[in-house]
Amino acid sequence: MILRPLLRFFVWTGLLVLLVLVTCYFSLLQYAFSQALGFYRVRKDCVSLQSLASKPEYSKKYMLIQKAFAFAAQEGLDTTDAYKWYLPFHPDHRLLVVSASTKSRIAAHTWHFPVLGSVPYKGFYERQLLLREIESLAIDGFDTDTSEVEAWSALGWMSEILSEQTLKKDDTTLTGILFHELTHRRIYLYDAPDLNENLAQACGEFLNRKFWHLAEKQEDKEAAFARMMCRLSRRGNRLYAACSDERSLYAARKLFICLSIDSVYESKLLTTQAKKRVATRIGRSVNAYFSDYENYFSSKDSLENILMNTCKGKLPIFFARFKKKSVTG
Repeated sequence: MILRPLLRFFVWTGLLVLLVLVTCYFSLLQYAFSQALGFYRVRKDCVSLQSLASKPEYSKKYMLIQKAFAFAAQEGLDTTDAYKWYLPFHPDHRLLVVSASTKSRIAAHTWHFPVLGSVPYKGFYERQLLLREIESLAIDGFDTDTSEVEAWSALGWMSEILSEQTLKKDDTTLTGILFHELTHRRIYLYDAPDLNENLAQACGEFLNRKFWHLAEKQEDKEAAFARMMCRLSRRGNRLYAACSDERSLYAARKLFICLSIDSVYESKLLTTQAKKRVATRIGRSVNAYFSDYENYFSSKDSLENILMNTCKGKLPIFFARFKKKSVTG
C-alpha cells in the first residue's frame, strides 16, 4: 500500500521539523517554562484581594482601589477581572527584570517574543537565569540594569496580582500605578515598546490628577525628576555622538557619569538617601539606567498634551489615534 510509506514520510518529517524548532527555540522554551513555573508558585500563595476588605489594616486601601477601578472604567479603561489577587510579601516570590543599552548610545535593547513583539526588558523569577542573561549581555558589550517589578499588566488575558509592596505605597502613588497598568489593558501596540510605556505613563498621570482633583500644572517630584533624567539622557547622547574611537567614548562615558551624579545631588527632588541610590545605579548601569527613563518618559509630555488639548481629555478619542494591533486587552 502506498499510504503506509506516505504516512511514515509525513510522521518522520513532522518529527524532524519539531526537532529543528525545539533546537532553534530551546532557550525561548526554557525561559517560557521557567516563567510559567515561577508564576504558578506565586499564584498559589495569593489570596483574594476582596478578602482585604475585612482586615482593618487594609480595608481603606481596598476601598480606594475599588474607587480607582470605578473611575478608570468610567474614563474608558478595561477593569474587567483586573487585580483580583493579592500576594503577601514573600522573599522567594520576586520578579526581577533586566534592561540594557549599548555603551555608545542611550537606546534600549529589546527582546522579541511571540504575540507580544519587542519589549525593552526581560523578567525572571529564577535568579540564576537572570544572572546568565546579564552575563551574556555584558559579553556582547551592553550596559545592564536590574530592578524588581512591583506591578504589571496581563493585557486583559487574566487577572493581575497586586503585591504587598505596591499596596503599601502612599495613596496617590498606588492609584497612579493602577491607572498606568490598566492603560496597558486598554491598548497595547505590537512592536512599539517605547510608545506603549509612554502612552501608559501619560494616561496614568493624567487620570491620577483627575482622580485626586489636582491642578493640571501640578506635578510631583517624581515626574520632575524623570524629566530631568530625560534631559540628561539627551545630553549623554550628544556626548557619545562626538566620539570617534574607543578612547574618546571611554572619556565621554566617564564625563557623563560625573555630570549626571552631580545633577542628581544638586537637585532638590530627592532625599539624600534616594540620591545615593540613584548615584550608585548611574555608576553601575550608566546607559541602561537612563534608557529606562527614555522608555517611560521620553514622549510622555507630548502624548499627554495631545490627550488633554487635542482630545479634550477623552481617552477613547485618544486611543483611536493609534492603530491597535492584535494584542489588546
